[in-house]
Amino acid sequence: MQDISRTGSSNNSSPEEKKTEAAPHYQTADKLLAKELIQHSKNNRKEPTKSEALVWNALRNKNLGLKFRRQHAIGIYIADFVCLEKRLIIEIDGGYHNTKDQIELDEARTLALEQKYLFKIVRFTNEEVTKDITAVCSKIKTVLAERLSYKDSSSI
Repeated sequence: MQDISRTGSSNNSSPEEKKTEAAPHYQTADKLLAKELIQHSKNNRKEPTKSEALVWNALRNKNLGLKFRRQHAIGIYIADFVCLEKRLIIEIDGGYHNTKDQIELDEARTLALEQKYLFKIVRFTNEEVTKDITAVCSKIKTVLAERLSYKDSSSI
């Protein structure tokens, strides 16, 4: 699986290994599921919820100073929005996220994304987004400012 951390290329690498090491930095999906996840991501981008559209309008074109991707595959998951440089995922949760089963799934997903992939997950409800997008953006800016860039730190 290709994650977003890069390792230096070794002089002893085979041509196949060099191709793998040179994979684009944004390819973070599990290789076995990548095609399926990417297709699902494309479908999700075609039909965003009202809240997702509001947040995307606020994040796109580096409006908060950093590049965000929407409906981006990471491992076996698809994040609503992700800033790869700061390893920050923004999730917009609809009402179904309040069910017991979905809460457990979200907790497991958050644990995997935070521990295995070193991302920070910030969740907002649809209501928070539609009620006060300015407060949502302010919270995102605060978290971005607290996060180190993987570009600036060799310890990540």
